[in-house]
Amino acid sequence: MKYILISGDKGRYDRAIELCIVGIYDTLQEASDYLIEHYIYRDEKIMQAIKDYQKYVEIHYDSYYLNYTDNLLTYYSTGCPIDNEYGGETYQIFSLERE
Repeated sequence: MKYILISGDKGRYDRAIELCIVGIYDTLQEASDYLIEHYIYRDEKIMQAIKDYQKYVEIHYDSYYLNYTDNLLTYYSTGCPIDNEYGGETYQIFSLERE
């Protein structure tokens, strides 16, 4: 099985969402490590949240949403996805299954 890391970027208000394939990986561990190394905002509070498998972190007025699969980070989102006023980025790992 392979894993694909997708990024989504949403500008403010009614701007389109831009999707991009970041990479394809042989293992979920490899994809998660790449996500953490290259796209996670390097804040002590966020890094601790990942170690503790927390799903939400707030730093000042910024919100960060996290999710995990098999205790590995597989989802990371910034900004406020509910409020159209603010932009944000989302990264998610999907499995590619072959039939």
